[in-house]
Amino acid sequence: MRLWLRSYFNGKDRKLCLNQKLFVVFVLVIIRAHSVVALDQSVPQSIMDALMERPLGEEPVLSDSRRISIWQLFNQCSHSYLQAADRTLNARGSRKNHCFSDFYIRVSWNGAIALEHKLTKRFICFNRRRRITIRKEANDLKCYFREHMTPQGFTELESAWQSGLFLGFNRKGRFQDPRAFYRKRKCFRYMKIERPLDINHHDSCGTPSNPFSTVPPVYLPDQEALLEAARESVLDKIKATLD
Repeated sequence: MRLWLRSYFNGKDRKLCLNQKLFVVFVLVIIRAHSVVALDQSVPQSIMDALMERPLGEEPVLSDSRRISIWQLFNQCSHSYLQAADRTLNARGSRKNHCFSDFYIRVSWNGAIALEHKLTKRFICFNRRRRITIRKEANDLKCYFREHMTPQGFTELESAWQSGLFLGFNRKGRFQDPRAFYRKRKCFRYMKIERPLDINHHDSCGTPSNPFSTVPPVYLPDQEALLEAARESVLDKIKATLD
């Protein structure tokens, strides 16, 4: 194919009209694009399937993305799940609280993904200051990411807006400055739990309690044992006093 195309620019066929030249350039770009996709092993299969199913000739519109799956993201620094409520985002969520830790994954025509919160239907985006924000619409590249898989199987989310800009959270579950990517690589890695969409299942998230407003104290197993032992000790002393 490439030898045939090169023949257009040599010998008697060297003089081409503008339309022919544009056609040749277009074919070369398509060949190059297909070779790149085939070599990119980090692109998830679900995203590749969504791109392949897009009708031929469809006008690519960034905001015209569709849901392909549901993700939960376990941050390696905070050891908790990414969660959102209203306009607040952190990495202190629980896997069981799906209404706050579930994110619909939307894929655009160019393979970039957007994270749409299940309950609020808002999107995780970067702002101009390279800080995180929550938006109602994913209408520009600041709200899209590219997934990279590490050799260990972790997911890293790089902004489709700026190369080298990754989404991360610190040990307290707060937003991590992207400039610390190479110093605190662990804080920008996630263990991804992916579930398929069930078209027959309706969202069960009505108005659940906000985990950001009332967070119950979390005790480790050894702390619970100590509290139980202390309680029994107090009860024994009360019984001894009554006797």
